Amino acid sequence: MTEFGKQLGSLKRTLTRAARTAAQLPDIPDAQIEVLRILEEQEFSTTSELAARMQLARSTMSNLLGAMQRADLVDLLRTSDDRRLVTVTASSKALTLLAAYDTQVDHVLGAAMQHLTAAERETLRNAGPVMARLVKLLQAP
Repeated sequence: MTEFGKQLGSLKRTLTRAARTAAQLPDIPDAQIEVLRILEEQEFSTTSELAARMQLARSTMSNLLGAMQRADLVDLLRTSDDRRLVTVTASSKALTLLAAYDTQVDHVLGAAMQHLTAAERETLRNAGPVMARLVKLLQAP
């Protein structure tokens, strides 16, 4: 398992860099991408919910969201009845960037996988659901 763990970080960084370069996408920090993936999944959230999900202090999340708002990656909406409550949604720009990135990742991975054996490609295709389960197990308290 040590080799698996070592290669995960390298694979993620290499794949991200290759996809970003190929599609000429901006370099968005991992924490911001994580927020956008959450918002892509559930459409909107509050600052407190995001902070809890990412296990960050509310002040840290507020600073992160402020930077994301300045980069036009999120929209922050205050409710009229409680001005302290902020609803966060991914901007259309952010959703477009995520879609472009996902498309490019598929392309980059597909091209690289053509150099693997059929058995290796099958192993990687079957790894997705196992990886998703592993993520959920690691996220459990």
